Amino acid sequence: MGGKKIASASGKWMPSLDPYHNENWCEIPDSGPQDVDAAVAAAKTAFRMRLT
Repeated sequence: MGGKKIASASGKWMPSLDPYHNENWCEIPDSGPQDVDAAVAAAKTAFRMRLT
């Protein structure tokens, strides 16, 4: 977000499954509402910067 890799606010991780083999192939941040709000704010900032 905002050009940086950041962990989820909860610090939790969840498996991401390979749909073909139905096996865990990596762990991804378990994002929640706080993470969504931060992502939306970063996107709005990036959009405004693009317009200037």
